[in-house]
Amino acid sequence: MKRIKLFILLKSLSKQEFEELYDFIISPAINKDPNLTSLYNYVKTNYEAVISGDMSKEELFKEVMQTGEFNETKYWKLTSGLSKLIDKFLMYREYEKDIYYQKNLLLDIYRTRNVPKLFETHSKEIRKSFDSEFNKGLSFYFNRTHYYFQKLSYLGDENIDEFEVDLKKMFEDLRMFFIMTNITSISIISNFKDGFIKEAKKDIWMFDGILEFLTKNKTRIKKENHIVYIFFLIILIKLDPSKEKYYFEIKERLQTDKYRFSKNLLRHILINLFDYAVKKFVSGDEKFLKEIYFINKILDGNSLTLFGEFIQGGYFYSVVEHSALLGELVWAEEFIGKYGQYLNEDYRESGLNLAKARVFFELGDFDSSLMYLIKVDNLDHYFYLSHKVLLLQNYYEKKDFESIERVLETTKKYLNRRIDISDELKNNFQKFFHFFRKLKTTANGKEYLSKNLHNELSGDKFFIYRKWLLDKTKEMRQ
Repeated sequence: MKRIKLFILLKSLSKQEFEELYDFIISPAINKDPNLTSLYNYVKTNYEAVISGDMSKEELFKEVMQTGEFNETKYWKLTSGLSKLIDKFLMYREYEKDIYYQKNLLLDIYRTRNVPKLFETHSKEIRKSFDSEFNKGLSFYFNRTHYYFQKLSYLGDENIDEFEVDLKKMFEDLRMFFIMTNITSISIISNFKDGFIKEAKKDIWMFDGILEFLTKNKTRIKKENHIVYIFFLIILIKLDPSKEKYYFEIKERLQTDKYRFSKNLLRHILINLFDYAVKKFVSGDEKFLKEIYFINKILDGNSLTLFGEFIQGGYFYSVVEHSALLGELVWAEEFIGKYGQYLNEDYRESGLNLAKARVFFELGDFDSSLMYLIKVDNLDHYFYLSHKVLLLQNYYEKKDFESIERVLETTKKYLNRRIDISDELKNNFQKFFHFFRKLKTTANGKEYLSKNLHNELSGDKFFIYRKWLLDKTKEMRQ
């Protein structure tokens, strides 16, 4: 039962949204079926049982319809009816957020009903609100283009005098809308497809031309179209990750204006900065560990950490891990307490246990760390490898060399048979395991080799937990 549309939708609603849904359902203009109101009330009273799927459809139907005989057709009509109302509710919420779309729609109504006085008054109001808008993103240019289109389509006496100016502004906004659509789409796709950002220069129509235009008009774009300019900088750091100055230029703007950005724009910018910072960190630029922490704190401070009502398991652990590496253990523990409940049900217990194990390890409480690690199920390769690294670190601190050998052997076999792990990630972990074997050998009666191991580690490129390995070799030399 929990797989049908209604229950998928109900699980996606926050508690506040579910409460607000009631006012929507009881409105006679929206819903004229009292059975749907009864179904909502029943779900509210028995929420956990309904959402978890512990209640059968026969039981639900009987309680809502107050009948002893189950009817499959009526059941589907009942549940689909409520799901359609939820769809309307969610669309209405999004409509309410887009003020410019609402204003344009009303302007269009005045135009089609031929009420020029109302059209002119409302048109002036819209123009003033556009002029003061800070979040000039994709939606903004779409709505303002539509606004000018309506003015040009409805040439009243006042509009004729502004025709040439409006025409110029409409095509300028059309250009910005096209540019934003192009670079935003390419930016998003590049987060999921390695190398796409460079391929786009030769494969995506007008992308190269857009970059040339933005470069040529950089100063004007920065002044008049600041969101377009920020998105342009995001493209530049993706095309050439060595151009760190563009990252820090975006960061400076965020620190100045972060409370003025809309949530959607701020999230998009932060996700791209996060992706860049992580790639810089794993490629060896360790100062970006602080940048990752900075971005995660802004996401948290602006209520952007969650996507809907969930947090992705890999991201959840990475936040804790990166914060712990910086010594920000208090914040890491607060993060676990705040967001652990939003982990997907399949990952929740393992994600929480792995995160707690990392914090206890950094605190030097290896017994507690191991106690939590025992409760971790390796649901995917990220959890598996992170789990094994933390196991090895704990066993090393406790000088449990026998357990270390077992973990190294099983992990080696795992990496050899998994073809779904990227070469970059696989090589990163393989290098850690390679040097960990040497560390184990050195610590197990061959401390005189520690200098050679330290020099070898110092001369190698960055890989996961290289700094921890270096610290352990230093300890042996003291």
